[in-house]
Amino acid sequence: VPDPAYDHFEGVDVEPVDGILEEFDHDPAQLLAILEATQAQYGYLPVGALKRISQATGAGYALIYGTASFYGHLRFQPPTGTGQSAAIAARRPAETEFLADLGASLTGRLGGDA
Repeated sequence: VPDPAYDHFEGVDVEPVDGILEEFDHDPAQLLAILEATQAQYGYLPVGALKRISQATGAGYALIYGTASFYGHLRFQPPTGTGQSAAIAARRPAETEFLADLGASLTGRLGGDA
């Protein structure tokens, strides 16, 4: 019976993962470093990459997923251009204003001091 809640994961090229695993000698004790390198490669942790890591290291998928979900800097979705980065960009001063303030602070005249 098909499960309507099941969503098949997208395939990824796991060749970069194989290189990362080779670099860390397929050692499950290096799991955090492997996950960080994988995220650096893809921008996030794709399911296909996690499954390849599980297969190659012998570490269970649940262990890998649990480790990745424990650390806040690891993510399971591709980064988007919205959210925090958009909020920061909206609050960033214009370049001319920034350069004027920088110049003033370097000469000791910040805040309208003459």
